[in-house]
Amino acid sequence: MAHKYNIKAFYAGTKTSEKLLKLYSSLVVIELTIKDNLRQKQETWPGIRHDIKRGIDNLFPDSDPLPDRIFSPQPAIIKQLKENVEKLETDFRNLYCTGANGLSQEAIVNKYPDIRYLQHNSDDHNGHSGETTEESLDNALATVQSIISSLIKLSLLSEK
Repeated sequence: MAHKYNIKAFYAGTKTSEKLLKLYSSLVVIELTIKDNLRQKQETWPGIRHDIKRGIDNLFPDSDPLPDRIFSPQPAIIKQLKENVEKLETDFRNLYCTGANGLSQEAIVNKYPDIRYLQHNSDDHNGHSGETTEESLDNALATVQSIISSLIKLSLLSEK
C-alpha cells in the first residue's frame, strides 16, 4: 500500500513557515512513510496507529540493524534516527494541548494528532496563557526535520 499522493500533499506542508502546521505535516509524513515500508503490513499497520517509535522499531529491529531492502544502509543513520525518535518523545513533554477533559495536558508523541489542540503561550486558555513556547515548537520541529532527513538518506522517503 503506497500513499505517495498523501505524502506529497503533507510534504508541501513541511515547507511552510507556520510552525504548528509544519510540525503536524512532518509527523504525518513520517507516519505514512513508516507505514508504507512496514515489514508485516497486515499485522502491524492497525497496531502501530500513530506510534512513530513502534513503527521505526518495526523497520529497524535491533536484531536486524541492516535490512536487505535498503541499498547501502548506513548504521550511523539508523542509530541517529532512533535517537531522534527518542528525543521527540522528550520534546513532546514540552508541548501542551487541551485534553478531552478540557484541561491542559502534555502532548504524547504516539498521539501526535492531539497537537491540533496545542495551547500556545500567546493564547488564553480558561484565563491562563498556554504553556507551549516557541522554543518548545522549535525543538520539536528540529527533531522531526532530522527524522525526515534520515528517512530520505535511507531512501524510504523521496523529496519529490
